[in-house]
Amino acid sequence: METEEIKRLTEKFYEGETTEQEEKLLRALFSGNNCPEGFEAEQEYIRYCLENTQIKSPSDGFNNKIVDAVFAADKGSESRMHPGKLIYFISAVAASVILFFSVYFLAGSNRTYPDTYADPEIAYAETLKILHNVSASLNKGAGKIAPLGKLSDVSRQSMLIVNESTTLINNSFSKLEAIDQFSSLNYNRKINK
Repeated sequence: METEEIKRLTEKFYEGETTEQEEKLLRALFSGNNCPEGFEAEQEYIRYCLENTQIKSPSDGFNNKIVDAVFAADKGSESRMHPGKLIYFISAVAASVILFFSVYFLAGSNRTYPDTYADPEIAYAETLKILHNVSASLNKGAGKIAPLGKLSDVSRQSMLIVNESTTLINNSFSKLEAIDQFSSLNYNRKINK
């Protein structure tokens, strides 16, 4: 697979717009040790996200919707629910909600995270590795700014040339002022004679 295609898929993944087939393809690309070149930094994150999908929680009015649906279905029938059956139904719904939330929170708390290390030296080495990847990415971006430095040097040289020209013009004007003063003195002498 080409680098541009992988880049497009990862961007689509970060935006949450991938299909299940594209996620399977990403899982296959990043699952082993044969990570595509240039995507080493994304490998751990994408692998973690694809392996640890979360259970969605029900909406705020979930219980009310269930009770309303049951009562709406019951309105058409002639028999009404007895108070004992109503209490039984509500307790069953409450028990299922409690069961759902307990599974949700208990299953989430027993997870072990792959980036947790017991040995501080290994954790330090992994941190250095990640920081090196970040540094390499930043340096790659800084290389694209290098032509701006050349532009700054050219503008600095242009300003030096303009300053030299301005100095030359000022010197010429000072010589002209001296000639002008001399000619005005000669003119004033001729008038005074």
